[in-house]
Amino acid sequence: MKQPVIIDCDPGTDDAIALFLALNNPDWDILGITITGGNASLTDCVKNALYLLDTTKNTHIPVIPGASNAIEREFRYGYDYHGLNGMGIDTEKYHVDYQLDAISFITSQIENSVNPVKIIALGPLTNIAKTFQKNQDLLNKVNEIIVMGGAFGKGNITPYSEFNFYNDPEAASLVLNLKKNITLITLNSLENVFLNREQCKLLMTESVYGKITEIILNKWFEFRGELSSRGYEPCDVIAVAVAMIPDICDYEQGSVSISCSYDEYAGTSEFIKGQGRVRHAININSDRFIKLIRDSFSY
Repeated sequence: MKQPVIIDCDPGTDDAIALFLALNNPDWDILGITITGGNASLTDCVKNALYLLDTTKNTHIPVIPGASNAIEREFRYGYDYHGLNGMGIDTEKYHVDYQLDAISFITSQIENSVNPVKIIALGPLTNIAKTFQKNQDLLNKVNEIIVMGGAFGKGNITPYSEFNFYNDPEAASLVLNLKKNITLITLNSLENVFLNREQCKLLMTESVYGKITEIILNKWFEFRGELSSRGYEPCDVIAVAVAMIPDICDYEQGSVSISCSYDEYAGTSEFIKGQGRVRHAININSDRFIKLIRDSFSY
């Protein structure tokens, strides 16, 4: 029987490729894609997700809008990194149904699932935090939560903070302190996995996934210009890869503390090795990672 999966995200260029990788996993049953604001406004993120599912003929998968702002603060969008509407693609024709609700959807899907659900969280953790804050008994029917967020040292939205945790540190703190095992992919996990333009071309296969990846990445490199010299940072794609193939990396076990201040230290994370429920991904096998995407996009 397939593994039921809910993906919570804020598409976003890296979310787009992460979704493509997930959609091509024959062992997963994707119950739905819940959306939070973050890389772009909630409306833009929902429309981007609808575009990605429409163009790859996956419209049977529901897209559910969720948080438009953090639990106690407003989101700081990532347009300066991702470009126009978060992906640089015209999505005006898509309609957002705000009568749908991510928290209700996640709750009902977990309650009604025969098998425990895997949750993959690729954006600010607002939807996930609110779901389990309301009903922690749901955790009994969740087999794993995979989170992309945090940085132990250098950040990417401030000198100290990673984007997702900065945008909702209260939610991040709540989720990482749930009584559930968490697999965490941080900026530190990506140290050897920045993809230059030539490596990105390996992902641009002849499948519909490869062709749309080519459009998205070419727009991103064009938008970023000289700022893209370090390469493309596939944060969310790695999170999905780790969820698919856990031995693609090593891990260190411990716990995480998160600052909920209201300055540039908001979302700053500290990893405490030892006992804890957080499994931090390290030493990603970059060759195996690229091969996984290329093979997945070749169908």
